[in-house]
Amino acid sequence: MTLNNPRANETVLSIEGLSVAFKKGGRSIRALREVNLNLKRGEILGLVGESGCGKSLTALSAMMLLPENAFIESGEIKVNNTALSRMPEKQLRKIRGNNISIIFQEPMTSLNPLISIGRQIQESLELHRCVPRKEMRSRVIELLTLVEIPDPEARYRQFPFEFSGGMQQRVMSALALACNPQVLIADEPTTALDVTIQAQILKLLRNIRDVYGTAILLITHNMGVIADTADRVAVMYAGKVVETALVEDIFAQPFHPYTDGLLSSIPTMMGDRDQELVSIPGGVPDLENLPEGCSFQSRCPRVSDACKRDTPPLLERSPGRQAACWNPILVV
Repeated sequence: MTLNNPRANETVLSIEGLSVAFKKGGRSIRALREVNLNLKRGEILGLVGESGCGKSLTALSAMMLLPENAFIESGEIKVNNTALSRMPEKQLRKIRGNNISIIFQEPMTSLNPLISIGRQIQESLELHRCVPRKEMRSRVIELLTLVEIPDPEARYRQFPFEFSGGMQQRVMSALALACNPQVLIADEPTTALDVTIQAQILKLLRNIRDVYGTAILLITHNMGVIADTADRVAVMYAGKVVETALVEDIFAQPFHPYTDGLLSSIPTMMGDRDQELVSIPGGVPDLENLPEGCSFQSRCPRVSDACKRDTPPLLERSPGRQAACWNPILVV
């Protein structure tokens, strides 16, 4: 990823030591554990891991849209170097949709079924931008054209139920881009879409990055999506980031055994079709009863006594690469 812009190396989203917990029966259950992520202008960072590892909770935390029973234990979230975690809700509303936006996983639950899509996009402009009323419609049609919705003038007046799943996702993209945010979070944007529409949505995200220099946090469980779209990747397991690297580096040689397991689990078109698919044994541990030491220890082929005793820190193992493992896979 290269941008002809002197601000290309500017960090626009920073998550520092973030721990998030849920209140349950008088107890606190930690769901995110000291998460550290940074996203630069014009970069697509893929956040990948199994279901329940904390990817979507990280996205909600970045938007400061946590459930009522969740709270930030420690750490900080910064957008353009502005701290959000202690900011009053009134100020947060000025930042959400303006500086940072999100494309949610299920557009039908995010779009208002009783309001036309043109009006829904227009509301975001009314809230955050001083666009003259007579220019509102043309700006919305411009956004619909950007996300490649055909016949945008007619679609402007239509309602969400008149759009296919892929087109609804495009509408969500237009809504998120209405105010040209510096940070766009795409939470599983290709879920439940066929492969052709998936490819179109991913192409759209790349185009958004290339045209506007938007920084994108792409959340997915699909390593193929990461390989096709992201510049860097962060791998999460049980609420913790366990590896970060450039996409080409992590596919060439993962350092963490969990990342290695994810990559080994990708089906291929080669080999015997009757051959069993590779899988990671066991399952993600219960967050209420995490083991001491490394949370991946019960599933790891490289487990040692240190893994059962101490939690491995996320350390730089080579330039630009980090792994939280006592026995990383290193090629000399």
